[in-house]
Amino acid sequence: MSPGKKLLTRSQKGLLLCANLLFYFLFPLLDGPVWCVDSFSYAAMDPSREPLCPVLLLLFRTIYGGIPESTGRDSYLFPFVLFQAVLAAFSVWVFSLWCSGHARQKKQALVFALAAILPQWGVVLLNRFVAQRASSYHESIMTEGITLSLYLLFLVSFLQSLSKDRKKKDLLYLGLVLFLLISTRKQLLSCVILVLGVSLLRDLFYLKNLRRFFTIAGVTGLALLTSSLFDYSYNYSVRGIWMSHTGNSMGICSKLFYTAEEEDAETLQPEDAALFTEIVRRAKQQGAHWSNLPDDATPSTRTAHYTVSYDIIGYDIMNDVLDEAFHRTGQEFLPYARRLQAADVLEQRFAKALLRQSPRRSFSLTIMLIKMGLLNSIARDGGMVHALAGLCLYIVYCFLFLKLYHQEKAAVLADSRRFADNNRQRILLLAALIILSVICNVLVTSAVIYPQTRYTIYTMGVFYTALALLFSEVVLRYN
Repeated sequence: MSPGKKLLTRSQKGLLLCANLLFYFLFPLLDGPVWCVDSFSYAAMDPSREPLCPVLLLLFRTIYGGIPESTGRDSYLFPFVLFQAVLAAFSVWVFSLWCSGHARQKKQALVFALAAILPQWGVVLLNRFVAQRASSYHESIMTEGITLSLYLLFLVSFLQSLSKDRKKKDLLYLGLVLFLLISTRKQLLSCVILVLGVSLLRDLFYLKNLRRFFTIAGVTGLALLTSSLFDYSYNYSVRGIWMSHTGNSMGICSKLFYTAEEEDAETLQPEDAALFTEIVRRAKQQGAHWSNLPDDATPSTRTAHYTVSYDIIGYDIMNDVLDEAFHRTGQEFLPYARRLQAADVLEQRFAKALLRQSPRRSFSLTIMLIKMGLLNSIARDGGMVHALAGLCLYIVYCFLFLKLYHQEKAAVLADSRRFADNNRQRILLLAALIILSVICNVLVTSAVIYPQTRYTIYTMGVFYTALALLFSEVVLRYN
C-alpha cells in the first residue's frame, strides 16, 4: 500500500516509523486510557453500536481480563489504546510513504513525507492541549481511535485502486478497509458514496472504461454485503436475535423534529401521530425547537441552539415518549434489544413523515450546518475570524489545484510522450479526492446529524498535506 518511486532509503523509512510510534505511544503512556461518555456502550456491546469496536474490546478483555462496567481503569484498556497507537503510527507512516513515493527528487521525497506526518501530529496536539476534550482520540475508548487510522489507509488504497497500473491486491485492500470502516462507524458510509462517485467520474466518464468502474462497484458492494453479514451475525451471537445494530433513524429524526410541527403527523396512523405530536410539544416546551429562537438570533446562536437541542430531542424527549408508550402497551417487558428494535420501527415511520415537512423550515439550518462542517473539516467553527480564515484556506487550496492542473495540462499538450499518469497528476488526484471527501462527509453529516468536530476531523490533517504538496509543485517548482 505504499506505491511510487522508492526515493526514501530504508533507514529513513525506519526512522519515520519509529518517530510515529514514539509520538503516538507518548499520550497513552502519559494519560492512560481515556474513558468517554460513549465508551461504556462499546464495552457493554450495546445493540445500538456497530460491531467491530465492541468485538475488539471483547478480544482484549478475554486476553487481559476485565469487565465491561469499567471507568477506564481495567487492565485490558491500556493494551487496547496501545493497539490504537500502533494502528495510528502505521497508518500515518503508510500515508507518508505514498506521498514521498510521488516526489521527483530525493530531497523532495522527505519533504512530502513530513508534509504527510506533521499535520496528523498537529491534529493530535490540538485535541490533547487546545480542545475541550483534552485528550487524543487514539488514547480514548471511542470508534475514532480506530476509524481515523483506517481513513488514512482508505485514502491510500483508494488512490492505488484508481491508478492505471493498479494490481488485484490494491482492490483487495480497498474492499478490506471499506469493510472495517463501515463495521466500525456507519457515518463512514460516506466513503462508499465517495468511492462510487469518484470512480463513476474518473473510470466511466473520463477514462470511458466500463470494466474498471464495475470492478470498483463490485468491490464496494462486496464490502457492504460482508459488513452487513458481520453486523447480523455479531448480534445473533451476542443476543440470539438476527438483527443489525439499532438507532439508524434516530439521527435524522432528532434533526427534523427540531423544525417539525404538529401538522406533519397527518400522514401517520393515529397512535403514531399522537407520539409524534407529543415529541414536538415537549421539544417546544423544553426550549429545544426552532420556534424557541428569537427572530434576531445570529447564525452562531442558531447553530449552538440546534446542537444542544439535538441531544435533548434524541436522548431525552424521544426516549421518554417511546418508553412511556412501551409502558402503556406492555412492551417494557421485552428484552432490551427487542425494545430498541421496536423503537427503530417507530423512528422509521417518524422519519418518513418528517421528510415530507416543508423544506423551507430546515433549509437555513442545513446551510448553517454545512458552513459549520466545512470549517470543522479544516480548523474550527468559531465565529467570523475563523470563517474568514477557513474561506481563505479553501480559496488558496482551489487556486493551487487549478494552477497545477493547467500547468500539467499544458505540459501534456506540449509533449505527447508525457506519461499520462505521472506523479503530479497523482498529487492532483489526491487533492481532488480530499476536497471531495470534505464535501461528501459534510453533506452527509449535515443532512443526518450535525457536523461536530468528531465527525469531520478525518479530513483535517490530510487537507494540509494536500495543500503543502500543491504548494510545493506550484510555488517551489521542483524540477
